Amino acid sequence: MQEATGDSGSSQADSWVAAKRYAGLFGALPSSFTTSIRILMRDQVEFDAAMRPVTKYQVARILKVGSFKGMLYYASKDLMGEYIKDKEFVSVGAMMDMFQPFDIAAMIACYVLYRKARKMLPDEDWEWISQQLEPESQLGAQLGIALPELGVAPGLLVTSLYHFGRCTFALQNQKAYTDYRRQLKKEEKECDLAHEQELWGCTAFQVGAMILTNFRFGVDISNSYTTGVNPERTFASLSNDWDKKMKMARMWVDCLRKGLDQPIEKIPGKYFPMETARIHLDTKIVEIN
Repeated sequence: MQEATGDSGSSQADSWVAAKRYAGLFGALPSSFTTSIRILMRDQVEFDAAMRPVTKYQVARILKVGSFKGMLYYASKDLMGEYIKDKEFVSVGAMMDMFQPFDIAAMIACYVLYRKARKMLPDEDWEWISQQLEPESQLGAQLGIALPELGVAPGLLVTSLYHFGRCTFALQNQKAYTDYRRQLKKEEKECDLAHEQELWGCTAFQVGAMILTNFRFGVDISNSYTTGVNPERTFASLSNDWDKKMKMARMWVDCLRKGLDQPIEKIPGKYFPMETARIHLDTKIVEIN
């Protein structure tokens, strides 16, 4: 996948204005979601990924709601199943403790987006997007378990936000989106970002970055996501820790989808899974496929 760039500073600015407009098509977000994500990200950044009691209380109010509790349970079962398989009851608080604050924030955002997108799109369009979104996002999340240095959130975000961005294109211009989808199928492509820029004035990656901003992840995370999905930026050129994590997640997902053992670009040893973790990841990849 490639990130499109404008021919000038002005056109690039215009594309971000368009991306912000499309991101807004998901509608207003309840303050309970945005407040929870904002304080989760504060704990991640300012408190060394330790979830404060006040944060846990605030976020648990959302996660105790039936549908969100189910989301957290099945995510915990799929990602951390070995820790809960012998337990008859697992509390919401105990499940939250299995993840970093950033992970919980990403799960909440992606679940909200998933529910909204499924309701907004015609069945045919949603089926096409979900067939790509679901296995890739599952792979991204599993990668975070195999590589604790990354965590679940970077892999989940770099694999899902592009697809949610495309949902807004379908909402804005159904005919253009249907033609675009058919073109990709005919040419056996996953995406054509230059064509997205031509049709909608921005790319779905840019919409994804604006979605992060709307959910109150913060400008730093939004910028790091943009850097991570940009193939023109090499891992070696990055210095910011979040940039590195987003880029590493994208690199690993791309290589695993191609059936490669490791990314082509040289990477530090801490970004390789341990042997047992890699075996578990490979097993999960077979299940996902």
